[in-house]
Amino acid sequence: MTSNRIYCRRRCRPFVSYVALSVFLMLLLPSNLPVHGEFYSSIDSLKRLDSIESSLLLSFRKYSEGLEDYISIIRRFMERIKFQHEKAEQDLEDYLGNPINAFTLIERVVRDWKDVADLLRFNDVSEELMDSLTQLRKKSPLPDENELRGAILGLARLQDIYDIDPEDMANGKGYGQPLNWRECLEIATTLMDEFRMDLAVNWLQQADRKLQNSNDSADIKDYFATQIKEHLARVHHSMGDKEKAQQHLNAISKNADTKLTMKMLNRLTYDKEKYTPFKESDRHQNYARLCQGKSKNITKLSCYLDSKIHPYFVLNPLQVEPLLMEPYIRLYHNLLNDEQVTKLFDHAKQRFFRSEVIKAPGENEVTEKRVSQQTWVAPRETPISAYMYRLVGLITGFNMTNVEQMQVANYGIGGLYVPHYDYMNNTELVAGLYGDRITTSMFYLSDVTQGGYTIFPELDVYLKPVKGAMVMWPNLHRSVDPDPRTLHGGCPVLKGTKRIANIWSHSGFQDIARPCGLTNDAIL
Repeated sequence: MTSNRIYCRRRCRPFVSYVALSVFLMLLLPSNLPVHGEFYSSIDSLKRLDSIESSLLLSFRKYSEGLEDYISIIRRFMERIKFQHEKAEQDLEDYLGNPINAFTLIERVVRDWKDVADLLRFNDVSEELMDSLTQLRKKSPLPDENELRGAILGLARLQDIYDIDPEDMANGKGYGQPLNWRECLEIATTLMDEFRMDLAVNWLQQADRKLQNSNDSADIKDYFATQIKEHLARVHHSMGDKEKAQQHLNAISKNADTKLTMKMLNRLTYDKEKYTPFKESDRHQNYARLCQGKSKNITKLSCYLDSKIHPYFVLNPLQVEPLLMEPYIRLYHNLLNDEQVTKLFDHAKQRFFRSEVIKAPGENEVTEKRVSQQTWVAPRETPISAYMYRLVGLITGFNMTNVEQMQVANYGIGGLYVPHYDYMNNTELVAGLYGDRITTSMFYLSDVTQGGYTIFPELDVYLKPVKGAMVMWPNLHRSVDPDPRTLHGGCPVLKGTKRIANIWSHSGFQDIARPCGLTNDAIL
């Protein structure tokens, strides 16, 4: 996308050359005109002076026209952003919960505002405005190219998992405000860089259609239409459709010089990149199917109230929704109220960092397999966290001295966690705790408008996040052997935001609460 930005930037700069021309003409005055005080005495001298003034007028007229174009571009940019912010002010979380809106916000900060700052460097602007742009970048870290790439890959994940038509995304049908052709082209070229040609071709088609329907000038349309056709030629060539690639190149040759077309042909001829179509494994198919809320499991279990598990729940029984009996996966409703959830998240959100996955013992890494931010909250760090640990202890009967710090996480654009196991399959001392992760207790701190399900691909079970509820499942058999059936994942957030809190209890010191069974695979 660099070329289109540079092209626009050059066209949008005020016409400094005209000012230089005017100064140049002024410097010529002493050698071409009579000495001081003689203009009024000669008609010929006045004619020459009139001619120079005409030249100055022409130069400054062109300069002012350039300024008007520049100001018009800035005003359109400001109006577009103003419109978006007026939409956001109605309900900021709902607005940013739409993936397209979130993407365009990042795209504006990474691309558009940087272009505005670059344009201003070539013009006389108030120091206050330049200082505000400079200070904005100094006060807090802003998204960069990698952030923009991550946002676009998030959109790609949503297309993969939920079979979303890119035309619906591009036109904002249910996913945010409509995209313009530049934004569609940004998505397309990033997907090309990631060799997702199957998705890139559709975004290129959307960019081409929106470009032709835009109010941009004819030369801008011609310039970028050529670029889009070049990209389409490359994409179709990479996908093995050389006939379509040639059709796009032939269309270019009608409007472009021969050298450009030949250069493109040569690049395609010797292009060594091989495209591998996106193929879903059986496990991934289960993952996508469950994320869409499609389960083959027709077992219906009844919800019930439980006041016998502990005296604490006599007056306020647990609202239990069993999802599966073996292994025992159940959802406890209404454990937290809105005020408690807000206090916990407000406490945690200032410390968020990008989530990681375990690469090796003692070594973590950031990966696209897990896209979220997280932090850790100790059991007695806040009254709410202490209450949540107490709930887990009362429900499980576990020794709560052998538990990890609570992990609080937030999932953004296309945020997900691919299917994984919570157990570490490691009997050594981990983080000062004994044994492996015996159970997972996941609190939902928000409802999710669309997507964000918790799914178990091996068990054909899915559940939708319910604010204030907690889902609990065992990761180990009673023998403390790992239970591979508990493979689970977090589906991409399609619309809204997903906030969770995890508490992992470890198997050490749990002999009384959870004695071993007679066989290795005895259930909870």
